[in-house]
Amino acid sequence: MQKLKRYALIKVFRPLELVGFGVVFSTILFLLFPKGKLEELLFSEKIVNLDLRIKYLESLINIEKRPEYFVALAQNYARAGNYSEAYKYLRKLENIYPQEKERILKTKYFILKAKFFSLKEESKKREIKKEIDKTLTLLARKESSLKELEWIFKESVRMNVPEA
Repeated sequence: MQKLKRYALIKVFRPLELVGFGVVFSTILFLLFPKGKLEELLFSEKIVNLDLRIKYLESLINIEKRPEYFVALAQNYARAGNYSEAYKYLRKLENIYPQEKERILKTKYFILKAKFFSLKEESKKREIKKEIDKTLTLLARKESSLKELEWIFKESVRMNVPEA
């Protein structure tokens, strides 16, 4: 009586065919998702789902800590109304990139502005307005380009903070 094999090996694809499938699959992925496309989408206004944008940015920060990601994440948290998380990422930006003073101040201004327009109490609005004034004044002292100074002036007029 002949012994039966416990396992039967069936060869469906040869190793060369598997490599070929891998190359074709990789080529299709490369064509569909070229490098930089995700960052381009995140910084444009095409993604309207803030939660999705925030999750993508958090994932990108785990991979690569670039200042643009921290700024975008803080701004998106501010848009979503989560100011504690926005300030958390602003502090992380300050700790990791202390040389990015202008970018830090602009992000702080953006968070304060979003917070200002979300508040209803006048007393808290006055406090925020004082902080906005300080931030715009510091930003005006740091900036040297005419275009940026023009932007600061327009923002101070919009926010009714002529002292800056």
